[in-house]
Amino acid sequence: MLVTHLNISWKYLGDFLQSNGKCDINIKDKAGKGLAAINQISQMLADLCLGPYMYEAFSVLRGSLFLSSILANSEAWVGVSKKNISDLEAADAQLLRTIFKSDLTKHAKTPKELLYLETGTIPIRFILMSRRCNFLWYILSQNEDSLLSRFLQAQCDSPTRGDWVSTVRQDLNNLGIKEDFNQIRCYTKETFKELVKKHVKTSASAPV
Repeated sequence: MLVTHLNISWKYLGDFLQSNGKCDINIKDKAGKGLAAINQISQMLADLCLGPYMYEAFSVLRGSLFLSSILANSEAWVGVSKKNISDLEAADAQLLRTIFKSDLTKHAKTPKELLYLETGTIPIRFILMSRRCNFLWYILSQNEDSLLSRFLQAQCDSPTRGDWVSTVRQDLNNLGIKEDFNQIRCYTKETFKELVKKHVKTSASAPV
């Protein structure tokens, strides 16, 4: 347990929770794990002769090693600020610059948006939205007496700024998903997952 400036934090199931409701310590920890994953991915790709399959291998490793390290439990995070997302995307940008050494990607001042465009990868902010939206479907599919359903209903009845329900509502709006919670509940898991994937792809490729 850490105590800094009267802010108490403790680790639970791999995440740091803070008494002030922020996510700063957790994000710093995740970004550190991401940097370790970058070294691992870089070494693995350097040791393999992949030829034209380099990008496909990178995509698999980014998802299985890098994103799984920095976004574990991210569907349930609360209090994630724009600065937190920027810190995660900075680590992702470092991964892209490390692996792809074109004149565009290796330059430190190249905007993250151009890195994502050049490499065809989905920015972390959209991956976070996707995970929260799919977790929303999971919660809505639970029995109404379950703890998760009661948690969701409590926040719907008494929303507060920055809470999980307010965040996922904003995600749906940002992605252009018009369905409300009752309509989302009627989707099958795979159908809703495909709907989210489609809107994420569209939103991520839209001009900034």
